[in-house]
Amino acid sequence: MPRQKTTKFTGLAGADTKAPRGDRKIGKSKDPDYRQLYAWVRRDTYTAMQHKLYDDGREISELIQDMLEAWIAEKPRKPARSSGRLTR
Repeated sequence: MPRQKTTKFTGLAGADTKAPRGDRKIGKSKDPDYRQLYAWVRRDTYTAMQHKLYDDGREISELIQDMLEAWIAEKPRKPARSSGRLTR
């Protein structure tokens, strides 16, 4: 019988168990329901945001998703022109 490999994490709750392949969550970068977004913000704003997100136990993706959904809900979209292009 092969010997079990021990690490500094052996014995910690859940540390030595692996999820079966079918139960793994798909990452956002591979999920077709997500799109990547780039934005430039001031350094002081970014630093304050990082601290607040850490304190709240949230990810930046959650924050941006919540903010965009609230903004979209408060500002109904105007009907598009017949050209099929986005309007400003």
